Order: sequence, then C-alpha cells, then structure tokens
Amino acid sequence: MSIDDILLFDETIFKNIESFNPDYVPENYLHRESQMEALAICLRPAIRGGRPINTVILGSPATGKTTAINKIFNIVERTSDRVVCVYVNCQLHTTRFNIFSQIYNKIFRHMPPETGVPFSRIYGNIMKYLQTENKSMVVALDDVSYLFHSKNANKIFYDILRAHEEFKGVRTGIFAILSDIEFRYMLDKNVTSVFIPQEIVFEPYTTNEMFDILKDRIKAGFYPDVISEDILQQISEYASSARDLRMGIDLLRTSGNFAEADASKTIEKSTCLKLLKIQDQQTLKVPLKPFLIMKRFF
Repeated sequence: MSIDDILLFDETIFKNIESFNPDYVPENYLHRESQMEALAICLRPAIRGGRPINTVILGSPATGKTTAINKIFNIVERTSDRVVCVYVNCQLHTTRFNIFSQIYNKIFRHMPPETGVPFSRIYGNIMKYLQTENKSMVVALDDVSYLFHSKNANKIFYDILRAHEEFKGVRTGIFAILSDIEFRYMLDKNVTSVFIPQEIVFEPYTTNEMFDILKDRIKAGFYPDVISEDILQQISEYASSARDLRMGIDLLRTSGNFAEADASKTIEKSTCLKLLKIQDQQTLKVPLKPFLIMKRFF
C-alpha cells in the first residue's frame, strides 16, 4: 500500500476515534460516583443563588479529577443559567492576567485585548457582569501547584474569593485541583479566612475498575468485536501496574492504528504485546513516582 493509499484509506475499525483523546468526556463516568456526588454538593448552593463551597480535589495523575470537573460543569451548565463554571489549566496559565483572561473569555465569548487595557478593567467587567446578572461563579484551577511555583497563587485566590468586598453581592468559589507532586503550599491569612475548603480525594483506580472503564471506552470508540476481553485484561493490568489509566487508553488507540495499518479488522495479541514491550522500554527511562500524599498548610 502506498503512502497516498494509507492516508486516504477510508475503511476503519474506529467508530469514534475521539473517544481515545485525552480531553474526551465519557458519557458513562464509572467508579467516581461518590466524588461526583461530593462535587454536586459543593455546587448546589450556587445553583440556589448562594456561594459555591470552596474545594480541594486531591489525587494522583490519571485518576479522573479533570474529567470529573468537566463532567459536573457540563451538567450544571445544562441545567442552570445561574452559575458561571470556568476551568483553567494552570500549567498553561500561571499569571494573574492569563487566569482572568480565561474567565473573561468564558463569560464574554472572546479574549480581552492583550495590550492597552489595564487588568483592573478586565477584572471589573467580570465582577460587574456577575453582579448585574446575579450569577455565582466557580473557577476550577487545575494543577494549582503551578500558581504557587510562580508565586501568583495568593493574589489570584484573593481576587476571586474576596471580590464581594468591592462588588456587593458577588458570589465566587474555587475548586483547587492537585496531583501527586510532593508540594506544600501556604496561603496568606487574608486568603485562608475565606478559603476553607472541602476535600475530595480521588484514589487510584483498581485493575478491575480500569477494565470496566477501558471496556466502556472500547464500546464508544471501536466497532463491535475489534478487541478481545483477553487483550483488554492484559492492557488493564499493565495500566494498573503503572497506576495510569491514560496509558491503557493510549494503548487502545495505538493498537487500533497498528491494526488498520495491517488492514486487519481486529486487534491481534501479537500487536498488543509489541506495544507493551515498547511502552516498557520507554517507562524504564522515566521511573514512575510513587503516590505522595499532599501536605496542606492553611
């Protein structure tokens, strides 16, 4: 098969290849019922016209924290127009201006000018909107530790949580998401007086839980009978040993691509074993870190 044929080949074993993307939000969100309920409880006051409950969301990478936030935000936005839900990836946005630009974009559907407009105007427009429209706002700060590394955390927390002091009636909250980085963070007293969070912990998935989640992802992403349960079990065990569900999802996607390259309608065990061997070699170069419980100081 020529390069042109490979690129234009229209037969596929993928029903929805986006199901294997990192940002995919599954319709069935398995084995996180208690965490979703806890998030719903923290958001319920905002839906009823009050202030959301500040929350710290803890867990190692690939335990479903970001998916849970996106899922619960989607549900809130579908069922209520009284809450502005903003998700910010703090690996990408670490400055005060960048964080509030993401909030501004969520509310007004466009980014503020990068130059010529003072921060105070952007901040004021956001808070006046919440005040005028009588809406609550919750901001999810994913990988919030990056804000502490950049020494911007206290100011950003203060700007969000104490907005009501300048803009009467404004109701705001923060969902701070932390992974398994050994990290100690200290917030100033004027912030801790308003940031008294509920904690929600995301424990690592078990092998059986990973099997269920990957099976559901297969149902969403592949046509029937593409992969056997025996191979799925092997992938689940591998992902579980690495404590990383994303490895399992990526192996499914890559196995599917290899099967298509071989013009096969199924994923063969030999293909899976080959990919697992490659993954093992790559993993040895970067040792996995053990899960380290966050130490919190307020």
